[in-house]
Amino acid sequence: MKIIIVAVFIPLVIYLWPTSLGGDTQILLVSGQSMYPTIQDGSLVITKESPPYEIGDIVAYYSKEARLNVVHRIIDVESNGNFVIKGDNNANKDPGGVTTDDVFGEVFRDLDKLQPG
Repeated sequence: MKIIIVAVFIPLVIYLWPTSLGGDTQILLVSGQSMYPTIQDGSLVITKESPPYEIGDIVAYYSKEARLNVVHRIIDVESNGNFVIKGDNNANKDPGGVTTDDVFGEVFRDLDKLQPG
């Protein structure tokens, strides 16, 4: 049993290695109602770099305008390749253009997506 636990635990830890230690995974605390009801205020979300990002993906990015990390949904892609992003519970899109380089990663909503491979 211990071997099975170790065999599952070690790959999962490697797959979810945080960006602060050189990985591509972040855990963020959501503050606010902009993604309600999809993501509740106070929820922890896991993001992982997974380009290419597509319309419908919920992503985390750094907003230069707001000077904070934002978790919102891609609703369109402009002709220059910038993403149009908006919170599910917001009437207006987010200001400014968001590029692939601005995006930390996609928010995982299903544990199935956390499986390597």
